[in-house]
Order: sequence, then C-alpha cells, then structure tokens
Amino acid sequence: MNRSFEELASPIINVNKKLTTLHNQFTRLKEVHDSLTSFNQSFSAFLFGMTAVDATLEWKETFSDDHINRYESIPVEVPVQIPTAKRRKLAPSAVKRTAKINIRKVVGDLPLKYREQTQYVVFMETILKVLQLHPEGLVIKSIVAESKMPQYKVIECLNVLVRSKVILKECEKGHYATYKLDSSKYPTY
Repeated sequence: MNRSFEELASPIINVNKKLTTLHNQFTRLKEVHDSLTSFNQSFSAFLFGMTAVDATLEWKETFSDDHINRYESIPVEVPVQIPTAKRRKLAPSAVKRTAKINIRKVVGDLPLKYREQTQYVVFMETILKVLQLHPEGLVIKSIVAESKMPQYKVIECLNVLVRSKVILKECEKGHYATYKLDSSKYPTY
C-alpha cells in the first residue's frame, strides 16, 4: 500500500484548513472569555459598592411615587465647558506639532495585563497615538470619537496610563478633565 505524496497532499491541506478554522474560533472564544472576565470584575465591584451603601444607610421609610416626583422636579446642573480663550487659526501650510513618544516602550512598561493581552496592547497603542497627535490634550469624549473604542475601555486605559505616570489628567473647575502626554517625558516637536 504505497501512496505517493501527491495523493496525501489534498487530505493534508484539508486538515490544515480545518485546524486553522478551529484555531480562529478558539481565538475568538478567548476574546469573549477575556471580555466576560473584565465585565465580571467590574460588575462585582459595582455590586460590592451597592452592598456597602445598603449596609451603611439606614432607610427610615420605603420610597413611593411621591418621593420620585419630588426629586424629579429638582433641576439638575450639568457641567458646561466654557472656553477660556479663543484659539488662533493656523495657516494651512503650518505643520501640526506632535509629541515624540516610543509607543512600544511605553506599553512595555505598563502592568502585565496591558502589555501581554493583545486586545489591551492594541487599545493602549490606539489611545497613545491619539494623544500623540494632540499634545494640547483631549477630553474623554474626543478620545472616544477619535479612537473609535468603547468609552468604558477608553476610561480604563486612561486610568492605567495616569497611574503609570505616562499621561497627565488636568482638571479645571467648570471644565471636563483633559488628558495629555506628560510633556516633561514626551516633548512636543
């Protein structure tokens, strides 16, 4: 029963295709698992907070529709971002300034989760690229719009970058927080 290599080539190619498909499915399954793990951690913190509030507050009476109606009629103040100064327009020929940063080195110095899990590496690189293009800083809403990432992931990544002292979070009264690269470490050119 001698078979030539040509006769075995077709079944081997089919097995290779099936194993590649199986690998891709397991990769997607791992991404779902990582997302569920992240959600479980976040949601468990939320539930713990709810339990802590419930344990520390003494409810004197149950809520009714009258309580809800009373609180719905109270006006809520929404923070408004007021421009402090008008920005001058640059000439069309002006070169946009960017911060000089080695993104791979920065990601390599982050906590283990953010430098080894592929999706977090991509998230961090994306956010750093957006901030690199805007050395003056951006608010969360602008970062979400430019990176096309979910807001909760942007916030998580920004918090890690602030704690790692890669970016600065600047808060002015009456304004949204602005995130920008630390200009002492990453100068603008």
